Amino acid sequence: EMCIRDRQSTWDQAEWATDKATLKVPFPNIPYVKNGDTIVTESSAVKQYILERAGRLDILGRTEEERVEDKLMTGFIDDTMRDLLMLCHNPSWETLKEKVINEKTIPRLKKIDDHIVGRKHITGNNVTLGDFNAYWVLSVVKKLDPTAISRHTNVANIMNNYENIPEIKDYLASNRFRGGNLMPPSAVAKI
Repeated sequence: EMCIRDRQSTWDQAEWATDKATLKVPFPNIPYVKNGDTIVTESSAVKQYILERAGRLDILGRTEEERVEDKLMTGFIDDTMRDLLMLCHNPSWETLKEKVINEKTIPRLKKIDDHIVGRKHITGNNVTLGDFNAYWVLSVVKKLDPTAISRHTNVANIMNNYENIPEIKDYLASNRFRGGNLMPPSAVAKI
C-alpha cells in the first residue's frame, strides 16, 4: 500500500520553493511522488508510476486497441484542459468564459459525444486513465456551464458511469474528497 500525502490544499510559492530545492531532480514540478529514493515528477509520469506501484497497469488499457484509444482520447481531452487552464488563469476569465465555452469546448464535447456512442467509459467498457482525465475536465466544464454536459448525452453517461464506479462513488461521498476548487492555486478563477 502506498502512503500518499496530498499537500495541494496548503501549497504556496514559499513552500514550493523550499520543497523544490530538496528534490534534486532534472525537472522539479508539482505534482510529484517521493517513494524512498525514487522521485517522479510530471503529471503523466506520476499517474503511470502510481498505477505501476498499485499493480493496476490495466488502467492504461487492457489491449493494444484500448491503449491506443486511451492515448487518443487523453490527448484530445488534454487540449480542452489546456484551454480551460488558460481561461481560468486569465484575469479577464469571466468576460472570456462564454466565448471559450462556445467556440472551443462545446465543439470538442460534440466530437467526443459522437465518438463514444455506446460506450460505458471513455475508451470502451473498461475504465482507463482517460476516464480520470476526462472526469476532471468535464467537472470543470460543468462548473463553468452547468448545461454543457447535459446537452451531450454520451458524455453525460460517461460522467455518470464514472461517478457510479463503487470505489469512486465511495470516495466522492467520503471526507477525503475535497471537492471545491478544481483549479490550481495559481488560477484567477476559483471554480
